[in-house]
This record gives sequence, C-alpha cells and structure tokens, in this order.
Amino acid sequence: MKTKRLPKCIKARAKTGGFTDVLKVRSRCSRTYYVKAVIDRHADSKCQKLRPGYVWTLKWSYPGNINHVKRCR
Repeated sequence: MKTKRLPKCIKARAKTGGFTDVLKVRSRCSRTYYVKAVIDRHADSKCQKLRPGYVWTLKWSYPGNINHVKRCR
C-alpha cells in the first residue's frame, strides 16, 4: 500500500485478503492532519481528522482493494 504526501509521523497498515479488509492509520504527530483512503472498486473514504495520538480504523468489503492513503483538505 502506498502513502501519498503523508508526514513520517503518520503510519498506515492494512490487513487484506479476507471478505472484510481493515485499514488502521495512526498519528504520532504533534499537530492535526486530515487523511483519506483511496480504495479501488469501492467508494473512497471521507476526509478523516487525525489528532495527535489518534488511531483511525476503516473497514470495507470485497471486492474493494486499498490503493493508497493521502492527505486531504
């Protein structure tokens, strides 16, 4: 999975391969950022506010596949 224009203090990890896939994005930044997930063959996520120390979890079903996570706003 790719990340686009994300600072190094934001880490994204996806668990894929089952009927339901899960993405977790963790912020270890000192300021707030906005991110979204781009998913192939499925609707992209809305822009999500990531405060310092926050973990955002997104789930989607087959046949969607995570393409990348990027900054938004």
